[in-house]
Amino acid sequence: MHKIYAFNLLRNWSVAATVCVAAAANAGTVDFTYNTDNNPVVKYGFDKKENISVAIKIQSPVVVGKKITSISVPVTDIDVVKFDTPSAFITTELKVENKENVANVTTQEASINNGVLTCTFTEPYTITEEGVYVGYTLPVNSYSITKGCRPIAVAAGSNKDALYIYASRSVVRWAAKASGLGAVSAMTVTLDGDFPEQAATLSLRDKSVVKSGSESNLVINVTNCGSNPISSIDYTTQINDEAPVAGSVNFDKPIPAVFGYTTSTQIKLQAPAADGEYDLKLAVTGVNNAAYSEPAAPSKILAAPFEVVNRPLVEEFTGTWCGWCTRGLAVMEHMNEVYPDRFVAIAYHNGDPMTVTTAYPIGVSGFPMGCINRAAAIDPYYFTTEWPTLSAEPANTMLSINVDWADDDHTKLAATTNVNFAYGFEKEAYTIGMALMTDSLTGPTDTSDPYYAKWVQQNNLSGQSSTYSEPYFKQFTKAGSYIVGYTFNDVLLSFPHIFGMDDSVPETMPNLSSVASTETFDLSKITNIYGEPVVQNKDNLYVIGVLFDGEGHPINSIRSSYVPKTTGNISTIQAPSFDAATYDLQGRRVEGTPASGLYIRQGRVIRL
Repeated sequence: MHKIYAFNLLRNWSVAATVCVAAAANAGTVDFTYNTDNNPVVKYGFDKKENISVAIKIQSPVVVGKKITSISVPVTDIDVVKFDTPSAFITTELKVENKENVANVTTQEASINNGVLTCTFTEPYTITEEGVYVGYTLPVNSYSITKGCRPIAVAAGSNKDALYIYASRSVVRWAAKASGLGAVSAMTVTLDGDFPEQAATLSLRDKSVVKSGSESNLVINVTNCGSNPISSIDYTTQINDEAPVAGSVNFDKPIPAVFGYTTSTQIKLQAPAADGEYDLKLAVTGVNNAAYSEPAAPSKILAAPFEVVNRPLVEEFTGTWCGWCTRGLAVMEHMNEVYPDRFVAIAYHNGDPMTVTTAYPIGVSGFPMGCINRAAAIDPYYFTTEWPTLSAEPANTMLSINVDWADDDHTKLAATTNVNFAYGFEKEAYTIGMALMTDSLTGPTDTSDPYYAKWVQQNNLSGQSSTYSEPYFKQFTKAGSYIVGYTFNDVLLSFPHIFGMDDSVPETMPNLSSVASTETFDLSKITNIYGEPVVQNKDNLYVIGVLFDGEGHPINSIRSSYVPKTTGNISTIQAPSFDAATYDLQGRRVEGTPASGLYIRQGRVIRL
């Protein structure tokens, strides 16, 4: 399976040709784009005949006083979609009236040639401190029903001002889509003015949280606003009216000489002793060891009585019959070893005795497969590179979890997940869900045991040490094609509310507030999909707690300790007999004569 670099466009997306404009700086003009990495353009849309408007917001001290002269943007699906007259606009507010976008600065006719929309504004607009929105409108006249309508050109990224969308039938009011989709507009805006060779701006991530009274690591964005690479910056931080504190950052890899290129880094900040929200000013005082001055960027931080930690939820889809799934087994064990207090993972088994569900939280088209925070599906091999990047993103919540026996017979477990919110919210649909998990599942090693074959892990990595040279693959590259007695960890036993429990979090909560939710697991009812017991040893049970947003995407997660010790073993998982039964790759029993394709029979994948 190939890695999917695309972001979380779970419904209507597909990769289009790469049409990116490189940002170049000189004394007179720069091409401003949020796609500063030149990521491949992806087409996005809603497969409807409607008016679609897309905008970005440009706001930075460096561009104040500069003029917007023109825009250009790829238009995808140009071969299957017909448009009425497109337009470009500039506005200080995003507004809709009578199902049409209304711009309060200017709206001008645009043209589309060779798949690129362009427009030069008759009157250049001078950018103010408040910033401005720039965008375009595509009135869809018709499209191919079979091929769809996805004309919005986006690319992987996450700047909050990088993608606003209004669609007259699909998105009926202007909505900020960048964070949810992990995407930015592929639009380029030409700016006219005097731009220095060495310049940078600093900004905070949204809703930054520090622990009260402690020296905290604060994540900041550094944006190159000049024509030279940036190897180092000097800066000051100022909380409320206290004296500024100086600091510096040396970059291991210089920030490229691309106007608007933004990278993140951590700086130390002594947090205020008292809880609450504070003003924070970040100012650049030097770039590349040369003095530089720009207006301090005003922002806010929240001092909280707890430390927020981002633990992205990893979910893996695997099976003993899947020879390539040993890639995922190796990576999961490696991640647990490297990040023992932060790595939270769930392994969903398929077609083997550990299969407890085939109702997966994402579409699973093959094995092995995985996801992080239920974004784009990826091969679990790439958890090692994707997870550290996501876990470095600032968090706004702190989760804790407690698990204990709910009865004297040790047949029921009660798990309570507590979520501390640093920032409050109004009318948001957060939920809490919990998953019962186990480590150390293993099958019989006696070949005469009727369940022996069902526990044998197929291994396609045998002898492939040159391809999988990382040390954690050695257990598989040095093993044979079939592994007997393998110990399986991170195994899901039960996930009653896979997208969170309704009404588990109030719709409105103030800053620095918390909520708790409890789930009870009856071990006597925990079976695999074949109705057989799944728990081998109570001492290896634990629970994962997850905070979800209103769309069912994990926001943060936590893994409990093992449950309080009991007498240990209680039962052994038995494998299904399979006999002549045939199952599809989702674990569903196939009745009658199957159509041609791949199926599971007797614990093995076969082609019929």
